[in-house]
Amino acid sequence: MKKITKIMTLIAAMLLIVSALAACGGNSNEGDTPESKANKDDGKVYEITVNMTQAPMATTSVALQEACDAIEEASGGRLKFQVEFGGNILGIMETWTGVADGRADISFCPSNVASDYLSLTSNLFCLPFIGFDNAQQAYDVYNQLREEYPEIDEEFEAYGVKNLGAFFNGPDQIFLNHAPGKFEGMESIKGMKLGTSEAFLVQFINKNGGAAVFTSSADLYTNLDSGVIEGMSTHALLMQVTKSDELVKGIIEFGDEGMMRGCSLMIMNLDTFNSLPEDLQQLIVDGFADYCAKGQEIQNNDVASEMQKMKDNGAEVLTLTADQYEPLRELAKAMVDPVIQTANDKGYRGQEIYDRIQELSK
Repeated sequence: MKKITKIMTLIAAMLLIVSALAACGGNSNEGDTPESKANKDDGKVYEITVNMTQAPMATTSVALQEACDAIEEASGGRLKFQVEFGGNILGIMETWTGVADGRADISFCPSNVASDYLSLTSNLFCLPFIGFDNAQQAYDVYNQLREEYPEIDEEFEAYGVKNLGAFFNGPDQIFLNHAPGKFEGMESIKGMKLGTSEAFLVQFINKNGGAAVFTSSADLYTNLDSGVIEGMSTHALLMQVTKSDELVKGIIEFGDEGMMRGCSLMIMNLDTFNSLPEDLQQLIVDGFADYCAKGQEIQNNDVASEMQKMKDNGAEVLTLTADQYEPLRELAKAMVDPVIQTANDKGYRGQEIYDRIQELSK
């Protein structure tokens, strides 16, 4: 009888403990799984290094800091971002490899820096005269196709990198240290010493009689000022951030389309991303998607302002119609098939993606 009494007492005590534990957990979400509870309650602070190549006062830099602050707040302090500006962690030309090997967890990365790796994002989407009328259209098409074609993101992951999003630059025009004169098709470019940081344009200009000089942002001002190059084929904001806009005396505008347009990538080390709890992964994905949307808005506004600034400072502008530069568009078509073939060789649907770009951009 005594044994039965002790057993009943133990059972009653256990029931009281279970009831007390249930009461303590009464504020938790009923739908939480054990995995999601572990995500929220692990208590660990994850420190993430973020590299930005632009100065801290640049509009895209200010927006990046605000985005990281918002993600930190949403995480309840479980994510802590260390944002370094001016390329303090990675110089602009090492942003892709530096994130892939873990020297920074997240970085801004110009698409041309990753052109040896990304046959889709850095090549197919950035072909000369591909047909995007403006940067917003390019941004919208890219994000739609990321949903339709998973290989666009998978191509990043093949190199240990997570695609956090992209926003597209303004059109590449030709910015000259002299007046533009008349435009007579490729005859106007033949022999012209043109700087560019885009591999496609180096090939295109040299193949058609120009003298392309690979010019990084670090060399742009000096090369344009000294006459190493007489013009730079790039987007307006690169002229702005390098202060090379003050040297511009002439601009050749290829309509709103430009000769081409690159994009700015936000990338993350894949191992770092995979090491985070799922809820924090989602905060980063959502937060940087919002940042890229903001980055696109900034690009749209700042490009227009910068172009107007150069015009107000006396730059003579030669704006070409689509008919005038149609011969260049025809010449650029020779570059399409090799890019599609490279994507196909990697097992991606290069031709299909290119056709969708053409369909959507029209």
